Amino acid sequence: MDQFKKIPKGTLILISCTILIPLILTLSPEISKFCTVRLNWKLPVSLVVSLFRASLDLNFLINTLIRFQTLNYIESAGISEVELIFYTLFGCPMFLLGWYLEGIHSFNGSLGMMYVYYLSKLNSYFNVFGFVVKSEYLPFVSFGIEFLTSGGRSKSYYGIINGALYFLLKSRGFGVPNWFNTYYNKLKLNMKNAFKPNRSVRLGSVRKKNK
Repeated sequence: MDQFKKIPKGTLILISCTILIPLILTLSPEISKFCTVRLNWKLPVSLVVSLFRASLDLNFLINTLIRFQTLNYIESAGISEVELIFYTLFGCPMFLLGWYLEGIHSFNGSLGMMYVYYLSKLNSYFNVFGFVVKSEYLPFVSFGIEFLTSGGRSKSYYGIINGALYFLLKSRGFGVPNWFNTYYNKLKLNMKNAFKPNRSVRLGSVRKKNK
């Protein structure tokens, strides 16, 4: 329980959504049918729907446990927020290629598998349901479980390919570009300022009241 207290509230909310939203969509056949039939042809909506419609199988539970377990390793491993965002955007061309070749179902599990591959680089071993798994085998074990539970329809190997390609380039000196780091920090600062009250407007209204 002490580890849960160290997790930011925003992270807990996101992880809770990844657990509750698939549960609601799975228990409601009407919502599931609407998402697959009416919205599946729209790529942006289909991406969001595919990410949150992860089936409640053993692979989903393992991925959730991995997220909880490795959160406290991220800071000690020196992983920055900018690199995580860049790593996610790095996978977009691979996901679009998978969508073009395999269809929209290639999104199912691909992003989650990409994060599993990334998180496997943060620690040497993982404890999954009492079994100690070497980190380099974890993405392939997770993919095998997802492939079996999906009846051979899983296309999440695009996530493994993307993760392997990223770390191959990183081992040869490829990293987050300086322009991306600068642009991300400016965008983050502007987002923070957008939610701050306008001090000049507030002072002007106060002066009018005083008059």
